[in-house]
Amino acid sequence: WTTPSATLRCGAAATRRRRRAGVHPEALAARRAQYAQFCAEMIRFPDEPGGPNALDAAVGEGLLARTPTEDHPLATNAGSKWKAFFADAEIREQIDRDVMRTHPDMHFFSSPEGEAVENRAQMKRALFVYAKLNPGIRYVQGMNEVYAPLYWAFRISPDRDSHDNAEADAFFCFMDLLSEFRDNYCKQLDNSEVGIKATLADLGGCALAGAPAMARVTVTAVAKVRIRTCWMR
Repeated sequence: WTTPSATLRCGAAATRRRRRAGVHPEALAARRAQYAQFCAEMIRFPDEPGGPNALDAAVGEGLLARTPTEDHPLATNAGSKWKAFFADAEIREQIDRDVMRTHPDMHFFSSPEGEAVENRAQMKRALFVYAKLNPGIRYVQGMNEVYAPLYWAFRISPDRDSHDNAEADAFFCFMDLLSEFRDNYCKQLDNSEVGIKATLADLGGCALAGAPAMARVTVTAVAKVRIRTCWMR
């Protein structure tokens, strides 16, 4: 497994490549606006417009037809806003646990006060939006470790624009990065040719072919990764 410093170096390198690519200012502004729209549409709480409590209030005030509503906190139908809210709460809880454990040795992520508090809030929001945009994958433990170095690289930038928009800019870098190996996060593909098990088998095969003397160590390491992957699910 990579160390935190190695992970952060990879994130910084990815950010430098993005800057050298010369992203057009208009395209960058459009992406940031798109991310803001994602947040506005996907992050809902019971008392917000469009939330389940707002639906109940509208019925009570006569804004909707006074017919019995089937949407309540115990509803199980697919279209229930309350059911969606509780499902989202489960995702938020998992993300919150992981973000709180992100690089505990770094003040940037772990401090109980100052900018670190806002840094964690932005990370949680970005990971939640990703989960909502990708219902087939949602959030998988460890994604915080992928997003963290990207966010860190933008957030510490001396360029104020990059600093202020670190959340959105890192989000799209995160999306691009995960698109390269998102199949490994999809549980339904675990036993397929493109799933995590096949990927680990290929890795083990390549390592064994290149270094027979390391055969036992490699096989043991791959087995541990498989166990860890299943445990994370």
